[in-house]
Amino acid sequence: MKKDTFLLFALFAFMQLNAQSIVIGTGTASTAGSASDPVDGYFEAFRYQVVYTAAELKTSLTPYDQITALGFSVDEDYGGGNLIGYTIKMGHTTEVNSAIHNINATTIVKNPFAYNPTVTAAGSFDMITFDTPFIWNGTDNIIIDICSDGPNPFVSPYGGVRGTTIANGSRRYRQDGGTACDVPTATINGIKPNIKFNYTDGSPPACVAPTGLVANSVTSSSANLTWNAVSGSVNYQYVLNTTAANPGGAGTTITGTNFSATSLTQSTVYYFHLRNNCGASGFSTWSTISFTTPTSPPVNDTCSSATSLTVSNSFANGAKAGTILGATTTSGLTPSCQSSVGDDVWYSVIVPTTGSMTIEIQSGATNGMTDSVIAAYSGTCSGLTQVGCDDDSGTGNMSLLSIAGRVPGSTLYIAVWKFGTGTSTNDQFQIAAYDVNLATDSFNNDSFAYYPNPVKNVLNLSYSQNISDVRIYNLLGQEVMMKTINANRSQIDMTEFLRSTYVVKITSDNQVKTIRVIKE
Repeated sequence: MKKDTFLLFALFAFMQLNAQSIVIGTGTASTAGSASDPVDGYFEAFRYQVVYTAAELKTSLTPYDQITALGFSVDEDYGGGNLIGYTIKMGHTTEVNSAIHNINATTIVKNPFAYNPTVTAAGSFDMITFDTPFIWNGTDNIIIDICSDGPNPFVSPYGGVRGTTIANGSRRYRQDGGTACDVPTATINGIKPNIKFNYTDGSPPACVAPTGLVANSVTSSSANLTWNAVSGSVNYQYVLNTTAANPGGAGTTITGTNFSATSLTQSTVYYFHLRNNCGASGFSTWSTISFTTPTSPPVNDTCSSATSLTVSNSFANGAKAGTILGATTTSGLTPSCQSSVGDDVWYSVIVPTTGSMTIEIQSGATNGMTDSVIAAYSGTCSGLTQVGCDDDSGTGNMSLLSIAGRVPGSTLYIAVWKFGTGTSTNDQFQIAAYDVNLATDSFNNDSFAYYPNPVKNVLNLSYSQNISDVRIYNLLGQEVMMKTINANRSQIDMTEFLRSTYVVKITSDNQVKTIRVIKE
């Protein structure tokens, strides 16, 4: 053995001999069987998260103490032997429980190894010694993130630990035929395991790291970061990026205890790294907080901003792509077919001359919705009256609503939402309004004219048949103008439009002509 390796081993052995311990939790609930826990062989791979609070740690630990081992009170063995690639990470967090997947920065304290759990008596723990101690800052809660990519054999018994029954006690992700260590946890467990930590006394570093990092007022494009002032600090350095690992170099100098982040990207996990500059004493270690920018609501998030549908003669001819990603919930809706309403988007449609039509939802091409609900309303957005509602009459669990006996030319508003909760997955869909009895003749291009193009002020339109309406969209697909015509000639005033290219859709007898117009 090399001399430096021997000294390091001897130092760590000395730390273990002088270790103290703390036990958190005395619950008698069991996760034995198929339930999720940090000793989990029910699936080939798993990831498990649990939070222990600063209040729990402070009963024994003091700031900068070094946690050198942990153990769970194992009450059921794993029949498959070793849990392969068992890895333990720890980090600081402001989360107080496991209600959401924890994205705070963590470090590996136990490198991947083959863990063969040992059953213990109540009040005893199967201890795992760390490869690298975890230094607690004395302020924050801690997140424990355990995983095994296996593949672990499906052999009974599957492992279990003792714990306390509590809401949002822990979280899990489990699967067969794949890995889990890099997949976010998705399911909440109702048990928080009893745990034992071994630790040694620590001492404050020469330069104390910042504490109390908080992300406030987070929007899709901005956030405000604050932290506690450190006595004797010269200034601070920060790095804002999308990487959990500590920065490899210097950051940007900042004074004060506040930073406003702007020009952020929606639906993105950001990491704000901060360290203290102590002058002659050098720099502290990095402190890190993470936050996620929300998704901007869709353009048709509300009834008043409904996207228009044109009634076609088939689903394929009238299908329009949609999403509920980032949508909010309209209050006051009480649809008759499904009481679960949330994260809804809106469409409007003009009833065709037949007075009848079908509104259908199908899954999107990517990240497709699998269970939709739709409701149709007459009236105005401030006074809606339901005329129809459907949950599962379409393909699979998708929606199909037949509407008849409506007044031609009247407007209906269509609310679309996903059954259940969560819009971050399976949020894409296609929607169409159609009536198979409508004429199938195509738009007669020979009798249609428009000029000038490019246009400075007024766009002139003419057609051999009645033009019912004209809609103008920008290149983002947002409707910027809708004008009811009901004549075979019209002038569209584009004077106030910004210089750009626009898509103009002219509807006549339920047929749509699309042109591109350049505004000078």
